[in-house]
Amino acid sequence: LESGTSTLSRRDVEVGVLVEEMAREARGFIEPVGLTLAVAVAPELTGVRLSLDAERIRHVFMNLLTNAVKYSPAGGVVGLSATVEPGLVRFAVRDAGPGIPAESVTRVFDRFYRAPDQVKSGAGLGLAIAREIVVAHGGSIACTSEVGRGAEFYFLLPVAATSSS
Repeated sequence: LESGTSTLSRRDVEVGVLVEEMAREARGFIEPVGLTLAVAVAPELTGVRLSLDAERIRHVFMNLLTNAVKYSPAGGVVGLSATVEPGLVRFAVRDAGPGIPAESVTRVFDRFYRAPDQVKSGAGLGLAIAREIVVAHGGSIACTSEVGRGAEFYFLLPVAATSSS
């Protein structure tokens, strides 16, 4: 995507259906490890459709959700939500893990970056790939966190006018 050699295979997807599909898949790896998935979709999003590459956006969700599982304490809750911002849909994944130091929050989407003292495994590419996918859709991705209070990763996708058939 970054090099421009790959294109998106877009189709219209209803926001609520997308979130429920991601939740259904995620429950398969969240519940067996003793965590709970809390899902919330803003009522204003009922019937709202986005033009997106569903498989690529699935990759973003799964990366964020598996990371949330990796860092959440036993018995914890992973949140998955969709809310409205002007002209945008905001998708978020929240965990109750150890949080990310302020100096690392701005770097977590850099290739190969791993926060200092991080004990969990990974190559440091998942979030960089997620960023490329979201940006290719005309969106943005970010993280908010406070050490000891978990992290929230969210991405914003534009609500584009779609043609009706």
